[in-house]
Amino acid sequence: MLNVMKLNTQKAKIFIIMLLLLLSSVAWTVKGPELTSDQKTHWDQVRLAFEAFYENPSQKEAERILKVMPEKREIDSTVEKRKAFEVIFDEYNYEIFRNEIYSGNKTCLEVAFRLYEFSDGHYAEQICVTIGILIRINPELFLSGLNKYRHIFEDREVPYPVGVLPSAYVDRFKAQKHEIEKRIEALQKVNISDYIDIRNRCIKQLVEIKRKIEISLLEMREVVAR
Repeated sequence: MLNVMKLNTQKAKIFIIMLLLLLSSVAWTVKGPELTSDQKTHWDQVRLAFEAFYENPSQKEAERILKVMPEKREIDSTVEKRKAFEVIFDEYNYEIFRNEIYSGNKTCLEVAFRLYEFSDGHYAEQICVTIGILIRINPELFLSGLNKYRHIFEDREVPYPVGVLPSAYVDRFKAQKHEIEKRIEALQKVNISDYIDIRNRCIKQLVEIKRKIEISLLEMREVVAR
């Protein structure tokens, strides 16, 4: 009799465990996977790293950002990401980050490419403007960064960040043409074998942008002539 009771108790325990596993599986299916504490605080880490960098834009702090920045758009915490982006792209903060890129900080350039992976709308445009301006300042650095992160643009089937211009160029077609021509000239000066392919692809895109600008200029002249 005692053995029978023990056997029934063991069966009951097994049944309860299986029931709990089944309920957990259903909850996971309905709600999705629970984020771990590390995943929940990931964008908090990025925000804190940027805050430290803006107070002291050293190479050490730049490397800290790159270390905590995710590489692929996977699990995303909207609230934490928004808070991080508000700090990163704050008008006065971002000037420090942009200045470091233009001063030749390769780590900051890598961070910019990684940020693009998680950006859209105005933020994505701001990053493309920043990276594009680098072409005339340091075309070799630009190509080294793009060559490493070209997959971000190719996977999305979007153009490389070569032709996005600051807002001051809107409707100023001659100024646009001038800037695009200067970017082409800058890239043509880079003859490093590892970058030839990506360089030629960039130039091809810029030539196409220049062609469209010239069409706009021609149309504008025709309108004025009427």
